[in-house]
Amino acid sequence: MMQKAEWPIWLILSGLPELARFCQDDASMRRRVRILRFEPLKFPDHLRAVQKLVRQIVAQCEPLECTSLMTDEFSHRLLHAGMYQPGIVVEYVQDAISECLAREEENLVIDHFADVYMSRTGALEDSENVFIASNWLSIHVEGAMFEKASDDVEAAFERRHATGRKRRKLR
Repeated sequence: MMQKAEWPIWLILSGLPELARFCQDDASMRRRVRILRFEPLKFPDHLRAVQKLVRQIVAQCEPLECTSLMTDEFSHRLLHAGMYQPGIVVEYVQDAISECLAREEENLVIDHFADVYMSRTGALEDSENVFIASNWLSIHVEGAMFEKASDDVEAAFERRHATGRKRRKLR
């Protein structure tokens, strides 16, 4: 498929450094693959870039707004939750937008990100959620980055939505 000139197909694979190692371990892949490495983002160096990224993605989803998220603290929380990896940060923004749109809301807020974090990591308690916890920098997000499809997570998510959630503010 990728070798036929009349089928100009490009595959873009995105992932952590393990994906690059996977592609480099195969001689055939090494010939065909160009690897672009993105360095981890840093705090505070990339705060403005993260804020710009959030604004640009949200702008594609009119009539959504995200003015309450344009703070240094939120951007730092997003960087930490995304393990300072550009792709994961983008995933969080996209998933939070999806959550907001699914609720037919027009203001993207930190609560959408908190719900996405909970569903992605299984962090049921506010103290475990990077977007809610007061001691959020101490949360070990590397160990939480997996899909945890459990009845407990689903039940907690349903409870939050069934009881009429309050909008959270950064603590």
